[in-house]
Amino acid sequence: MSDRLERLRRYVRLIRRHHRALAYAFVVLVRVRIGLWRGSYRSVQSWIDRSVARREPHDIPVNVAAWSVTQAARVVPGALCLAQALAVRYMLLRANRECVIRIGVKRGENEPFGAHAWVLHEGRCIIGGTAENLQSFNRLVDL
Repeated sequence: MSDRLERLRRYVRLIRRHHRALAYAFVVLVRVRIGLWRGSYRSVQSWIDRSVARREPHDIPVNVAAWSVTQAARVVPGALCLAQALAVRYMLLRANRECVIRIGVKRGENEPFGAHAWVLHEGRCIIGGTAENLQSFNRLVDL
């Protein structure tokens, strides 16, 4: 019981420390999700490009951006890997940090076709899985 309580306390401290980033991620993720629902990847990417170009930089650490999007995705319906990747991309580009969205596909003999999106920053996966999990995907495209 004490282990669970300690994890809860740590989680609450994280939320207190990063509540602005969490709210920011929620708003961005909802915007991305609506954009994907109503339009396409290209329309969302166009919005990201326009928004980032005309706004002041918003400094946010890479790990906080990834964490806040992951947490916000828990409450945004349909916020799967592509929506999360686009939200993280928006937040990192606003912070003048480059990143790559990688799309991969896999199909095993006994598994259905699967596609997945994840974000790489400086060659390291920051959202979308671990390096071991992602090795089963064949790279399709880097965006």
